[in-house]
Amino acid sequence: MLRIALDTDAVNRIADSDDIVRAIGIAAEHSRLIIIGNHVVRDQLAATRDLARKAQLLKTYDSLPKRDVATEGSLWGISAWGESCWGDGSHTGISLSEARTGGRGGGHDALIATTAAGNADILVTDDADLAKKVSHSSAVCSVWSFADFCQFLRRET
Repeated sequence: MLRIALDTDAVNRIADSDDIVRAIGIAAEHSRLIIIGNHVVRDQLAATRDLARKAQLLKTYDSLPKRDVATEGSLWGISAWGESCWGDGSHTGISLSEARTGGRGGGHDALIATTAAGNADILVTDDADLAKKVSHSSAVCSVWSFADFCQFLRRET
């Protein structure tokens, strides 16, 4: 069974396709995957300003077959008490500072990356900067694009 971590954009794309939601459910029923969730992704979805879209995103995320884990590492202002591990995540093969991307979401991306590196086999992201940082680190998780993830789902369902 593959442990798959999703970045927030991947959840946005999943929410736009009932077929993908169904395929994830079927793959999980056949023990092909489990989604590795964390509070950072959920918090970003909950920060969506459009109320209808926020409801759709949260409903989709909460319906996914997942196991929620604490983030590997913590950042002031982002990490939630009791839902994060103290430290910089470097024990996962990539530290928060190595994984941080540019822009306002850099800390969130770093926590998603270190958590995937510590708990998942695959990180699904189309963020080229994040994918490059994880791929070039000592992290043992692989990086898939959203298209790679969809191709996996087509093969498994």
